[in-house]
Amino acid sequence: MNRINTLARGLLWPGVIAASLAGFYLLRSAGGLADGLALFVVTVANLVGIALLELWLPLRRQWSLLRDAQFPRDIAHALLATEGGGRIARALLDTGAVLLAASLAGLSLTPQIWPTHWPFFAQFALG
Repeated sequence: MNRINTLARGLLWPGVIAASLAGFYLLRSAGGLADGLALFVVTVANLVGIALLELWLPLRRQWSLLRDAQFPRDIAHALLATEGGGRIARALLDTGAVLLAASLAGLSLTPQIWPTHWPFFAQFALG
């Protein structure tokens, strides 16, 4: 049984890579998705596929994807390190740049909800 698992692992990995490349190509050409979005969809599909393969063919029976404390962090890192994370970072940087430019120009783009006219100690107590 160990040889069969080893052979299956050796054949499945190139299959996962080939399926990823084919999926990316199909999403870009036939699906008409943008490169970043197609890459994100393929990445999520890879994560799900590899998680299922790890449940089906674990390297060691004692190891389990479901009992691994690192698994949620791995998923979060994988999703945030791809297009999703890049879009979030760009949105934050763009927002910061617009607010900085507005501040330097003397404009206020945010509503003034802080009571700046209150005495210092009242503001301190509120904070």
